[in-house]
Amino acid sequence: MLVDFFSQNGVRALMLDVYDFRGDVRLCHSKGGKWFDFTTFMSKPNWILPSPMKRSGTPVKLKSVQDTVIDTMREIEAIPSEIVTLILEDYMRSERGLPKLFLDAGLARYRFPVSRMPRRGGDWLRVHDMVARGHRLLVFTSPRWK
Repeated sequence: MLVDFFSQNGVRALMLDVYDFRGDVRLCHSKGGKWFDFTTFMSKPNWILPSPMKRSGTPVKLKSVQDTVIDTMREIEAIPSEIVTLILEDYMRSERGLPKLFLDAGLARYRFPVSRMPRRGGDWLRVHDMVARGHRLLVFTSPRWK
């Protein structure tokens, strides 16, 4: 599971591309702002799979964005003294897709409020203060209007 990989290897940030596709939100790394089946984010990328699984021909289940967001929630709850950062290259046309995902997964309560983000070179809160206030999820996205 992705959370185990995070915890064991000290990863506290993910950079993900987010797309609209067939009425769903998809994670992948693609090109030209278009989603392709073969670029979808997997539940266990091949570089994490144990060698026997790579050779077995066992299909790897594609991971939904909902599962990834839920994994992020588990990561935040598993390590209560740290901050997790999501950097989203957002190709979605909908303004409400990502906020709905965060609400449905229970992540909205951990999200650092946009209103508290530093402006014009201002200082960030200290990590200790962010953790104390429960703001342990930083989300950055590309479109300013979101």
